[in-house]
Amino acid sequence: MAISKEKMQSWAMRMIEEARPPSRTITAIDDLLALRSFFKGDRTLLFGMKTTPDAFDDPSALVEEARGALREWFDHFAEIGDAKEQARLYYRLEHLLDIPEPEFVRQERAANEARESAKRDALSVLPRPLDAVAAVSPSLAAALQNPQGERSEDFFAEYGEALTPKGNTSLDMSNFDWLSADPDWDDLVGSGFDTPFFPIAGSDGDYVGVLVFLEAPDDDAVVLYYSHEEGFFFMAESLQHWNAMCDAASVGGRGVKKKVDRARGRGPRWNIDGALPPNAYGDALARAEAIIERLHRGS
Repeated sequence: MAISKEKMQSWAMRMIEEARPPSRTITAIDDLLALRSFFKGDRTLLFGMKTTPDAFDDPSALVEEARGALREWFDHFAEIGDAKEQARLYYRLEHLLDIPEPEFVRQERAANEARESAKRDALSVLPRPLDAVAAVSPSLAAALQNPQGERSEDFFAEYGEALTPKGNTSLDMSNFDWLSADPDWDDLVGSGFDTPFFPIAGSDGDYVGVLVFLEAPDDDAVVLYYSHEEGFFFMAESLQHWNAMCDAASVGGRGVKKKVDRARGRGPRWNIDGALPPNAYGDALARAEAIIERLHRGS
């Protein structure tokens, strides 16, 4: 027997009432927030029940009631002195309700702005990453100003699967994006690189990039794949070979991986994870890491 719209409306109103503060239900706030999405057709569950928006007599009244309950939660956290929970709820509600910005949020924003200002000032004494590369090899820095070349933004989505590291074909680059040709230090710091590595593409902590050698011409810059879980893998003997690999991948067809491997080059004659001689880029990278780490510790 079908339940009437009036009974469904009454049930939903009761559930909203039970979700008002100081409800002990762990999902009370999430349930109230989900109500709007349910009536927009983005969800199939309402307070744990599978139903449809047309099963209710007056959906707009339910949405407004839930909005009122959420505002009560916002005020409730202020009344009990839980500034952090009120701030977390504010970020979830600021686009849904007209609510005042909590003092905790203002203080947090001011602290973040102060940290960012201190970081900019501290890093301003260093050359930009690309300038530090240029101090090692001007030709390499010039080559890195346009690592994408004429290739499309979605190049890796189309051809990344064919570009696999030497020694680990389970790692593919299908989700990679081209990175900024002129990154800031905080784009590079914190990724766990343990060599002078300059990334040119990547996603989710994995990258492909070049090793910045002492006085290396651009076509001698060895290209590596960096996995945040497994470390470095050889990709190409040089940027010239890397570009040839990309061209071979984009041709596609049968035997594409063999064509890519033929374009790869011979590989380095040294241990990728071994120590490399210091240079201006590695020194600047280490100094940037120390500056940012010190600022994080002080936050």
